[in-house]
Amino acid sequence: MLHISTLGSGQLLVSPDPKYQQGVVAFQINGGTGIFDNATGIITTNFLVGELGDYRDAHTATIFLHGKVQDSVAEENRLLVRNVLDEKAFPVMIDASMEYVADLLALTNASELMVIDGEGNFIGVVSEVDLLQALIPDIDEILKLGGTLKDALNIFIRNGRDLAGQRIARLVKSNPRTVMPDDELLAVATVMLQGDIRRLPVVEHGKFVGSISLADICWAVLSKWNGIRQN
Repeated sequence: MLHISTLGSGQLLVSPDPKYQQGVVAFQINGGTGIFDNATGIITTNFLVGELGDYRDAHTATIFLHGKVQDSVAEENRLLVRNVLDEKAFPVMIDASMEYVADLLALTNASELMVIDGEGNFIGVVSEVDLLQALIPDIDEILKLGGTLKDALNIFIRNGRDLAGQRIARLVKSNPRTVMPDDELLAVATVMLQGDIRRLPVVEHGKFVGSISLADICWAVLSKWNGIRQN
């Protein structure tokens, strides 16, 4: 609710329709309640009054809100990505080899890894699917040219040997979906479920700061915020 007072005196103006009187009056905003606490500004009302007392008006308001609008949920009870993100998530450099990434995927049991440059800027993601697609030969094309499944297997193995030392740069998917540390956890969880996403990179000012998984979110809501702490 706004608290207002008349600013000066209203004016009656010449109306293009003789059946109506046209006028204008201004009000000063002197604070209010709720989000309008300490608000200032001006409300201008243009009105028409007819011979029979019928009344029409239109309002124009300029309102300045001072101070931070408080959320209905206490700040300490908000669940944000920064409260849950895994800061120890291990990214790989853009110039890492395919062999190194394959080793890391196997050791961490991850399905994809976050990729950064030498300055810590987030570049994109590389997944086990990306690696496998680079290795698998076009079996239909091999058979069409008179080859056999054994030939395809030999090419598959040879690709592994030839590509092991190559850099992952050409396989990295740039501009994937990311989240920020101050994003609401509920919103992020909803997006991940709807998109069938298991893990998302957390990026702030272009820098990779960690990742968040569905498991992280489940732990946060079911365990961390129920009094259980990790050792």
